[in-house]
Amino acid sequence: MNNMNLMIKMYNNEKKGKLPEQAHPTDAGFDVQYPGETPIQISSRQTVLIDLHITFKIPVGT
Repeated sequence: MNNMNLMIKMYNNEKKGKLPEQAHPTDAGFDVQYPGETPIQISSRQTVLIDLHITFKIPVGT
């Protein structure tokens, strides 16, 4: 297995968002959080677009 380290920059746009976090060091992914104050209900099979107020800069070719 090849280990590859990537430099991914994350930005908290307008200080409204919360940057993703890993709950545990062994987690493969990151948890994101909805920054809004109003609750959102998402029904089964429904697709919604939610602005998390975060931006990622990922290296070209990855």
